Amino acid sequence: MGLEQALLLERAMHRAIQHRFWLAVLVFNTALAAACGGDPAPGKPQVDAAPPQSDSALPDRAVDAASGEDRAPSPDAGQRGSGGAGGSGGGGGAGGPDAAGEDANGGNGGADGGAGSGGTGDAGLEAAGGGMDGGGMPPPDGGSVSTKRPPPGTKSPGCGMPAGLTDGVKTVQAGGQQVRYYLNLPANYQPNTAYPVVFGFHGGHGDANTTPNTPGFRAAFADRAILAFPEVPNGGVWIADPAAGLTYFDAVLDQISAKLCVDRGRVMATGYSAGGFFAGWLSCKRSDVVRAVAPVTSRMPLRGKSDFVMSSYQGCGGPVAGMVIHPSNDSTHPGETGIEQGRGLRDFLLRTNGCQAASIATDPSPCVAHSGCKAGHPVHWCQFTGGHEWPAFANQGILNFFAQF
Repeated sequence: MGLEQALLLERAMHRAIQHRFWLAVLVFNTALAAACGGDPAPGKPQVDAAPPQSDSALPDRAVDAASGEDRAPSPDAGQRGSGGAGGSGGGGGAGGPDAAGEDANGGNGGADGGAGSGGTGDAGLEAAGGGMDGGGMPPPDGGSVSTKRPPPGTKSPGCGMPAGLTDGVKTVQAGGQQVRYYLNLPANYQPNTAYPVVFGFHGGHGDANTTPNTPGFRAAFADRAILAFPEVPNGGVWIADPAAGLTYFDAVLDQISAKLCVDRGRVMATGYSAGGFFAGWLSCKRSDVVRAVAPVTSRMPLRGKSDFVMSSYQGCGGPVAGMVIHPSNDSTHPGETGIEQGRGLRDFLLRTNGCQAASIATDPSPCVAHSGCKAGHPVHWCQFTGGHEWPAFANQGILNFFAQF
């Protein structure tokens, strides 16, 4: 190649480089102008910017199933489909007739069942001293409902039909086992009235006819709720196989709901010792079913301090109201380990329900109510002087706690 040809080639390459440089500048200026909303550099082609989004565009809103009011979606919510109509809040319940009975203290365990405000058709649990409103459950703080639990007043398939079950021992198949349970219906059961269901779980190696299934407990609730006392098959304990226990619980509740008129928004549970553990377990694994729990002289799934046993309560659902009743001197779990079992369950509920450590005295003594809990999900802690027992105040105390829902 001659010198002249080499110079021509160099000039051509130089022009090509200049062309690419100015083309890059043009693209950069155009993109910058579009992003900033201004005009491109003088002498360059104009590029139409994308039209601005309308200020009237609002995020989709979901309907709160409990209140019927719309609420903003939670920050972690995905794309929502079109929401259906919100359900109506539960009506107030017509209380039963005066049902005096002997409670654990030997006093009058009954109270006049005044009608709750807000409608008819739902049986209301009445606290001592006055009628309780059976209205819809308020959403937790912030307006976001973190549980799929049915709202109060949700009637089961058995509503409107003659009672398919009567008082006494019943059976149902579950998990390859025949599960027995003792059933106690309100004396004046009405097939069109949706009754709360209260489950009571026995202690270790007990059965459907042992604590909490006592005359005092049944008398305290009288005509206010359907009571169910399941037992673990083959003389087992609730703490031995919690997964199987969930299967038994589901089967009993399904049978009762199909054959009786149940308020599926007011399913509650209590239990003694190992049965109290299982009631607490339901607050973790069946938070979409159970409204409130009241474990008595119970424990967490593992022994040890509360921070350690928290690892057993992984994958839990939303908040569930809780009343934890525990002795100061548990003879079955003596010393600090014993009281830590109750505190561990309390602390789990405090964390799940967003409560504070601060508390104030509440009825019955010696209970305290913790502050700052999510609306409709209180946590009460009742540390009593005694051993591994069901204390005298528990029957009426649990009734009054459950009555507020």
